[in-house]
Amino acid sequence: MPNPPQTGVAALPRTNIAGASRRTARARRLRPWQATAVLAAVAAVASGVVMLVRLPALMEAVYRSSDSSDISFIAQGLATGHGPMLLPTQTSIAVVWFDELLHWVPLSIRMGVEYWIGPVLSVIAAVVLVRAARIAAGRRAALCVGCALAVLPPVVLWTLLSPDNHITTYVGAALLCWHLVRDLAARPRGVRSVLVGCAIGVFVVSDPQIIVFGLIPWAIATVSLRRCMTRLQLLSALRTALTAVAAVGFALAIMRIQGIGIVNIVPPGGTSEMGASVVMTARTAVWMLTGGWYGDVVTAVSAAFSVLVVGALAGLVVFGREQRRPAGEGGSGRAALQAYVTFWSAAAVCLVAAFIVLGYGAIGSSLNGHYLVGCYFALAALLAAVPTLRLTPAHLSRRAAAAAATALVVFAAYAANDAARTASLDAAQYTAQMQSLPDGDPLPVLLAHHLQRGYAGYWVTYDVDWRARGQLSIWPVLAGDGVCRGPAGSLCPYRFAPQGEYVPARSATFLITPMGAGCGASQPSAAVFGTPTAVYQAGPYTISVYDYDVASRFAVTKGMFC
Repeated sequence: MPNPPQTGVAALPRTNIAGASRRTARARRLRPWQATAVLAAVAAVASGVVMLVRLPALMEAVYRSSDSSDISFIAQGLATGHGPMLLPTQTSIAVVWFDELLHWVPLSIRMGVEYWIGPVLSVIAAVVLVRAARIAAGRRAALCVGCALAVLPPVVLWTLLSPDNHITTYVGAALLCWHLVRDLAARPRGVRSVLVGCAIGVFVVSDPQIIVFGLIPWAIATVSLRRCMTRLQLLSALRTALTAVAAVGFALAIMRIQGIGIVNIVPPGGTSEMGASVVMTARTAVWMLTGGWYGDVVTAVSAAFSVLVVGALAGLVVFGREQRRPAGEGGSGRAALQAYVTFWSAAAVCLVAAFIVLGYGAIGSSLNGHYLVGCYFALAALLAAVPTLRLTPAHLSRRAAAAAATALVVFAAYAANDAARTASLDAAQYTAQMQSLPDGDPLPVLLAHHLQRGYAGYWVTYDVDWRARGQLSIWPVLAGDGVCRGPAGSLCPYRFAPQGEYVPARSATFLITPMGAGCGASQPSAAVFGTPTAVYQAGPYTISVYDYDVASRFAVTKGMFC
């Protein structure tokens, strides 16, 4: 008589039992890894929420700096035909032109739009960068890059809030990378090549930093992959390059018509200051990794934490290299990933090299570290290249899983620390030495006495004018014999402002002294400007009122800075 069929576990084949056991053991082993991933994601979200909560206060402080609000007044002067003028290379002509178009919009709407130019461009750069990571390395890699971009240290976040701090360079670099990997992963499109080339050409005129942070890395990645590229892909790259060159020429022609000139501000030290620039690069890296602020002292704790972050990432890369590639990854996918990695690696190296060779770390103050903010974007983008990030946890070996878990724990600690530093950041410290003092704000005095046209030092001018919301007009001037080369105590127009604004008009004007930066006495020279009709005090500031336009007695020869 045949035996009855067995039921339950005993009836299963041995291979199924062994497979089930291995899967159970693997699931148990991966729970800690998954927990750390959740912890890191929660920390990234928390840091992003803290940033959004602090954003209004940070934006308010950003526009207390004349370097943020001056673009609006430059565009205003150009739109009303008060050129010619010079622009420093850091000022984005693309943003100036956009502001010129807004000049005909009601003031309340225009100022609101201008207020958010920096954040909106930053979001565009981040979205394009994440999209490029998605194309090159997959959804998991794009998620990791997005989490890294959600955690912005104060030194990085501050730079992105102002439209005057290389923001078009970061947008342009992200566009070039996305365009390149898109061409390699799919069929090239001529319209996209032309549009990207036009944008890059305008961005080059706006800020030459995109040459070292975008164009050179793009050229390196393209040349290194030329043997893997099809004829259509090579033609797309050539079309982009030619369109960019044409856009540069077109932008320069439009600027010439408007009377706009460009001044390249290059540090005087050059290669002789390379040592100081290396030190500044290291300090800026520590500030980025520890949530510090420009000028913070590098302590043993901050240095150790920085080493820990770098070490965790290095371990993830080293142990991740032993992992196999995901099944089904074709040649086009490998080429796109290689181009992506080459582009961002070259971008970081070129930016640091230019900063060091040109000696930017030895001029001005520690705020010059903001020139290196692009490196944070590059390093965040390179997270997509870590092989383990493109694999499911089930594919990880024990060593790679341990390295990934360690890196995620360190990232969670980094994000939590960054959130705490952003929450406690004193927003006023960025402009504390540049804006009008809170205990001596000249704006209420000017409005109380119905004063409408005048001149002041650079850091006071645009701050007061921006907050006046169109109720008065102030333009910056320089003071000092050595700068203006005029009579003792004379003033001269600020070189980086529409020069037509200094044409004398038949109206009463005022001067606010001192001019700042150690220039200008507490009161204007009576020998040059005569006796004022009225004098008002606003804390440390003296407001001298005259019954004529004092621009008629400015020195003719202009200085660049005071």
